[in-house]
Amino acid sequence: MKVTPHVYLAPTLATLESFVLPSLKAVLYVNDAEKNGHIVRFNELTHILFAQPGFAASGRLPQSVSMYNLIVAPSVKRREDWMEFAEDSLAKRILYRGGG
Repeated sequence: MKVTPHVYLAPTLATLESFVLPSLKAVLYVNDAEKNGHIVRFNELTHILFAQPGFAASGRLPQSVSMYNLIVAPSVKRREDWMEFAEDSLAKRILYRGGG
């Protein structure tokens, strides 16, 4: 049986938990919000933050990002800035998505 990957949108916290199914592998986040912690407790999933260009513009990531398995920076420069100030365990989880 061939399994086709799907992407589901959960626009509100109330809809989020209904998506936690055995076949779900990862959760993608487009913003770092306090309420993301409600779904992060499902540690069998991979939690990936796709940071937007204005996120953590100071060069330092907020402590809240420690709950994600991966943080995808919007640019190489932003990734380098974040890695400079991040602890080793966090720096290893900061990626760059490529393009632009």
